[in-house]
Amino acid sequence: MRYWRGICCRSETSDAIRDGGTHPAIDEGGPRVFPTRFALSPVVLVLAAFALPAQDFYVDAENGSNANSGTFNSPWKTVHFALTGPHSLPADAVIHLMGTDTVDYSPANGEVFPWRLSRGISLVADAAGSGSNHVVDGEHGGQTLVEFDPRQPASGSIRGLSFRNAARGINVEPAPGVAHSPRIHECSFWMLSLEAVRVFATAGAEASPTIEMNQISECGYANAASLSIEQQSSGSGAGTVWNNTIEDDPLLELSTGGIYVKGGGSGGTASVGSLLRIIGNLLRGCRDDGILVEDSAPITLSYNDVRGSGGSGVRIAGRSSEIQVISNRLQDNQGCGLRDESCNGTWCSDNLIADNLSHGIELTAGTPGAPPIYFGNTVVNNAGNGVRSALRAPARPYLTNSIVWGNAGGGADILGLAEGHYRSCLIGVGGSTAYGNLAADPELDSAYRLSSTSPCIDAGDDQWVNSSTDLDGDPRVLNGDFVGGPRVDMGADEWAAGSLSTSAGAGGSASIQVDGPPGAQFLLYAALEEAAGSSAARAGVRDPVFGTILLDLARLVGAGPIAVGVIGPGTSATVQAPCGAVPARSGGRLSVQAFLLDVGGQGQATNAATLAIDPS
Repeated sequence: MRYWRGICCRSETSDAIRDGGTHPAIDEGGPRVFPTRFALSPVVLVLAAFALPAQDFYVDAENGSNANSGTFNSPWKTVHFALTGPHSLPADAVIHLMGTDTVDYSPANGEVFPWRLSRGISLVADAAGSGSNHVVDGEHGGQTLVEFDPRQPASGSIRGLSFRNAARGINVEPAPGVAHSPRIHECSFWMLSLEAVRVFATAGAEASPTIEMNQISECGYANAASLSIEQQSSGSGAGTVWNNTIEDDPLLELSTGGIYVKGGGSGGTASVGSLLRIIGNLLRGCRDDGILVEDSAPITLSYNDVRGSGGSGVRIAGRSSEIQVISNRLQDNQGCGLRDESCNGTWCSDNLIADNLSHGIELTAGTPGAPPIYFGNTVVNNAGNGVRSALRAPARPYLTNSIVWGNAGGGADILGLAEGHYRSCLIGVGGSTAYGNLAADPELDSAYRLSSTSPCIDAGDDQWVNSSTDLDGDPRVLNGDFVGGPRVDMGADEWAAGSLSTSAGAGGSASIQVDGPPGAQFLLYAALEEAAGSSAARAGVRDPVFGTILLDLARLVGAGPIAVGVIGPGTSATVQAPCGAVPARSGGRLSVQAFLLDVGGQGQATNAATLAIDPS
């Protein structure tokens, strides 16, 4: 184990970050899996044993009895009794479901549904994790399995349960004047005729759920979405749908989509849509659209991977406004990659839209609003046009810094956009070479990333850069060719000659590997992060030599680099050097990034990676 001034740094191996970062969508088109090179993950903690507080209660479906007291040594038998029995649960009670073998919670075993939660009461399976052995089985009844009391505030958690064979898994539906902010995580949902999770906030209610790291399969087969969030216009709230996997069988289901969001776009002062973030979800095989946003106020769709949908990967409908579609992979869908039927200020950047059986991007709206803006996208190999627009002035879309190539079977890559409405793009058939556009092979690899000789490297317009990282988590805006300083590339991928990776060694030690052109000098810097909720490695400060710096410069470790070296003939160097003056803070994280200099003084930043800090 490598010790840096009293702390141990371990390599993080989880592939997801929650706030403003990347998601480990499956890359089926090439050898790299993204974005493990830029993964900010939950902190690794070393925990000591502790006495359980009084708010913890226990259910053992196999060995418990409802005549017991609900303690660890005297557990109840059913969750229904735990929630409704003659005892009084405190507002922050945690009901633990005991056992590591398969446990069945069903009417046959004395359960009565729906289980109703309120206040801060939580349900936690001791054997936590998606696909848990704690099976909540509705035995094919038409009921909802869990609901939150609509008349009382709810902020509890549901973790590690498996819901199946019912109408609906979990229902979140606060009444007017009531706020619900539950956390639903690490659960699995299977064979539910309606939604796995339904969120519905009526007028005057507030719904702010966190729905994360769940596995949802074969749900919504009775004409419903797998996951539905609906907000009436005068309601309020926020929420996060993060890192869930939704897999459906198109042959089994009937007109169902993956994630459905509705509300807020038709009036009112606030809505769930105004702060809702749908981040890093994996959707496969939805019979209808993968993600459908209808009549919604501004929301963010980012780092989602949507493939194999019977409709479009993402569809924006109704009176939606200012929807942000950022760094998604929309591939192999039977409809469009992105179909925008609202065209009211849509902001679409850094997406890969490829191999869809209709158009890559289709823009069609009866009454469009503010012109939509599309930049930094790669739109390739779609059966229809790459970009097809039916919009007219003054609502014509603006397209820049994008690659639109090889679409329509060699037909028009772009249709319906007047010259001047696309600039600094590489466009094949049907495009103009005016306004900084190119008409040349973009030289993409099999995963639609730029190759080292692509004409798209350093060919974009720096005025149109939306984020500090590209689709893979590499810094956005680099000096890709080591000539003339940093400049953004065209398309969703930023070419990077260098990279940084961490790996775990024996005993939990970590090493840092820097790759780059042979002979290049590297400088390795680190920045401290104190909490899991912060993300130093996403700052996005632009350096005139190296490009985008992902470290928080106010929290750098030491006054200079923690290691300096030269890339050898093998194009890589492994670093195991003292870290400098790092405070020993348990539960913190250390973000690292390298900066390369060639013999001519031209520079380029690598991606960033994060290490968790454990006490020595």
